[in-house]
Amino acid sequence: MYTHQYAFGLFALAPIAALGIVACVSATPVTPAPIAADQLPKLQAALLGSCQVLHRKSPGGEMRDARGLHFVFTSDGKFVWRMETPFGMSKSAWTYQLDGRNIVNTSTYETIRVDDYGSDTLELFLYDISETYYCSKEPSAA
Repeated sequence: MYTHQYAFGLFALAPIAALGIVACVSATPVTPAPIAADQLPKLQAALLGSCQVLHRKSPGGEMRDARGLHFVFTSDGKFVWRMETPFGMSKSAWTYQLDGRNIVNTSTYETIRVDDYGSDTLELFLYDISETYYCSKEPSAA
């Protein structure tokens, strides 16, 4: 039977699916992304918390605005997508683990590579849609 919750869930995934369709590019094969052992704690610390996707770029394409999408990574391995929609905030959660600089997760985009990270920025490459997302860390809720 069709329920409102199910309908909203499908609608909530539409903007995420559209990102892949709009890209119109093929997936990039996942490759190992090693990281030095002494850099892993820095990457883990930089990843934790919430960030907003500000821009996105396809290979050879121009930088485009990409407001309204937020990623949250928690210390217990939870990966949350928050998408601003005309009807409010949509949220989906999955699990993740690091394999070098690759974030292996249970979401639609199974592997995301961390290309650059700092205390207030993340640069993430989504293999499945061959796009780089440029993210700004958001202040943590106190």
